[in-house]
Amino acid sequence: MGFAVDPSDIRKDDDVFFGIWEKNKDSWKAWIACETQWRVATTFAAVIYLGLDYAGVDVVLRRQSFPDAVFTDLAEMETAALEAFGEAAK
Repeated sequence: MGFAVDPSDIRKDDDVFFGIWEKNKDSWKAWIACETQWRVATTFAAVIYLGLDYAGVDVVLRRQSFPDAVFTDLAEMETAALEAFGEAAK
């Protein structure tokens, strides 16, 4: 599942943008690079996110030469995302 954003639809005020600390830059880039690596289950009513496909994540991290420590960060981000997905489903 993907979507496109028309650049003219992006708001220019400061409330829309957020900063990434320099020490987290690689982890954020890896998170975005792995956006297609989610395992999902589908039903007639919903798409259920099960977690990241770690084999696919490993390929992304190695092919894009991310440091090994980024994997741990991704696992933490995955946990937070799954919690947020669960809250959104309620």
